[in-house]
Amino acid sequence: MAWLVRDAKVLASVEIADTFRTRLFGLLGRRSLDGALLIRPARSVHTVGMRFPIDVAFCDGELRVLAVRGMKPWRVAAPVRRACVIIEAERGAFERWGLAVGDELAVHGEAGHGGPGGGDHGRGEGDRGDGLSGRPARLAAAARRIGRGERVRRRSRQVTPVDRYIERIDPVERPERMERPVLT
Repeated sequence: MAWLVRDAKVLASVEIADTFRTRLFGLLGRRSLDGALLIRPARSVHTVGMRFPIDVAFCDGELRVLAVRGMKPWRVAAPVRRACVIIEAERGAFERWGLAVGDELAVHGEAGHGGPGGGDHGRGEGDRGDGLSGRPARLAAAARRIGRGERVRRRSRQVTPVDRYIERIDPVERPERMERPVLT
């Protein structure tokens, strides 16, 4: 369990969204949020599809609060300059916590999620420092090989149900095997 801390005082439990998938879904589909959600990297957020209003704190890399806003569902926030971390909580939480612009926050207690502003200040578990840890392992490995100048073998394209349907409605004649012309 990770904790959001200000001046050695625990404000709330915090979930960390630092992979593509966790940032993509964020608070979507939830009816409420106990604690807070820390999203990194992020400069802006939206509440499209959300069921409840939220408080949003835009922070820099050191988790210093740059701006605080309240957002109703179905809104989009403008990006905040120098922001790279966003903290979301249910509407009214920041007021209860006394969170304001200029506060310096930290995240403690989550192994592998130390990052900026708290914990071990190290890379996440499985993170090789190349920015690829949130992607599927096969793609990350291919990207590392390309970075080293190696050739990467492409997988053959799989036939999907959509391809089969299109083939059924618009058949293309393909010879089973092409024969090479004989030169005499």
